[in-house]
Amino acid sequence: MEHFEVQHHTLIDGWVNCWTTTDAEGNESPTTYETFNAAIFDLDDMFDEQDYEVTAKIMEPEHRHSESEYRIVKIVDGVVTDIYPYQWLRK
Repeated sequence: MEHFEVQHHTLIDGWVNCWTTTDAEGNESPTTYETFNAAIFDLDDMFDEQDYEVTAKIMEPEHRHSESEYRIVKIVDGVVTDIYPYQWLRK
């Protein structure tokens, strides 16, 4: 089985998928994507929202997440096969 994840680098656990999806019954599970394009869309959206919040003075620039803290990985049968650092993908 193949899927993609957005991963965030944490000081304690290293690279982890810390995004979650909640189903209709309220159960949370790690967010996965069927395609690379779906994963990059959500990650771009998160950074676009942060850019807006900084511009609108809702968020201080120093509280913004760094692009180097994120990556997209392709997982096949439970094994990471491809790694795409976000700072290389940023539009």
